[in-house]
Amino acid sequence: MYQSDYQQTRLEILGHLSSTKRAMSSSRLPCEHENNNNNDPLLQLRQVKRLTPPEYKLLKHYIEHTSRDLTVDNQDQYALQIGIPNLALESRPLMKSLLALSAVCKCSDIINQALSPRNCRKRVLSLLNFADQYHMESLREIQATLPKTKHYDHVLANAAMMGMYGSGSHCVRIWLTETASIDGFSVDEIRPRGAQWISFFRAARIAYAGLVGGIRESGSLTRTRDCSAATTLSDARSKLFNQYRPSVPTTSQGSPSAHPLYPIFAETIPSALETLNRRARGLMDLLSTDLIEDRHRPDIHACFAALQIFNDIVSVTFAVKATNSMSPSSFSDAFSDDSGIESIIQNLNVSPWIGRYTANITSMIPSNLPRRFIMALIHKAPSRYLSLVEEMIDIVQSDSDTSLNSTAPNGRWGYGKAEPSFAHQFAFDIFAHWLVLVILLEDVWWIGGIGAWELGQIVSFKRSSRSSMGLWSREGKWWPESMFDISRQFDKHSVYA
Repeated sequence: MYQSDYQQTRLEILGHLSSTKRAMSSSRLPCEHENNNNNDPLLQLRQVKRLTPPEYKLLKHYIEHTSRDLTVDNQDQYALQIGIPNLALESRPLMKSLLALSAVCKCSDIINQALSPRNCRKRVLSLLNFADQYHMESLREIQATLPKTKHYDHVLANAAMMGMYGSGSHCVRIWLTETASIDGFSVDEIRPRGAQWISFFRAARIAYAGLVGGIRESGSLTRTRDCSAATTLSDARSKLFNQYRPSVPTTSQGSPSAHPLYPIFAETIPSALETLNRRARGLMDLLSTDLIEDRHRPDIHACFAALQIFNDIVSVTFAVKATNSMSPSSFSDAFSDDSGIESIIQNLNVSPWIGRYTANITSMIPSNLPRRFIMALIHKAPSRYLSLVEEMIDIVQSDSDTSLNSTAPNGRWGYGKAEPSFAHQFAFDIFAHWLVLVILLEDVWWIGGIGAWELGQIVSFKRSSRSSMGLWSREGKWWPESMFDISRQFDKHSVYA
């Protein structure tokens, strides 16, 4: 960056921080935790000046573009465009996480605007390497500070950034892999690996649950401070932030009903859901026999809980009545309404604004935003269920890595493992059905092609001669596979058009 551009960028960032600081002081969120750094604008200015030119550029991109694309309402606007950037000036690990997300967002911008993949692969690879480095450094540094941390605003903010970074970088790796043949690039280092994106996406939920678990162990959840809840910004503050309003209409971004394949999915999913729930009832019948080992029973109940969540997601997304009548001990969410989360927030050592924002994006309180509702499966499903899915994804990855070998030394499962359990297979069946819904979110840049890519890996695994699991050893077309084939045909003809 030229020196004049560098100075101009710094001035713009300082101007933004100055205006947001004035707005924060004129109408403060009630009972907001603050440390000494928040009250020292000069210290924040010195911290801004320590950023390198590339960091300035990415911070500017986050302020002007990334944070706007992520914003849904006033609560999001405050958290993403004001609260988190100011927190990042006090926490170097959080700043690194924010810059990593900004770099991945810039990768997405380059990909979407490029006329030819050949012209932008090197730029995307460079930005992705930068993002990976900063993300890993942020992860290590935030973990190192946890034992001595007493205030957790930056921990929750970092987890929120990490979730969007994880899925966003996964999308970039998918694009790099799909376009690798253009110039003969090797895909070994850039190929999407395993289920890491799921772990990152769930990070904020885990961080929040950890804080709640801590206060439950130390005492009750009764109110410890007299704070009035503020769910939105005041009118005066909103006017001050008009220049930072979202640059795109977020209400339509990623709307499932706007996707061209939505009518087909909506028409066919009732029968698919009935089949899925019928398999669940069959598994429940097996639980009364000795065909299911005791060690697998908790896994199957975790699948029932995940299925109940998926039924709810389908009911809202497609206005389809759930057909599940087996009444399992479904997943109980302790944060099912606004009033419940308010009492929780008052006991956490976090500022109310970051507490509410995190609760919203992790589905701890209900959200009507389609992308949050669909992605709620990852946040709300039991950890035991997601472990089953991650183990199956590892199997699929292993199968893909050994697909070029003509012999399988350990039988049809060439990676030396026994055939997956009933629980593993059913968990993957639910997951594959859910991925069809994720395809509807491909316009959301940090979700993008994840649904189609991951489902494609499963379909390829299913069609492999080494994957004749009981789950697929039945007549009839598997709904996720049918919908994947339709989506691929649609994409092919869209390109031709």
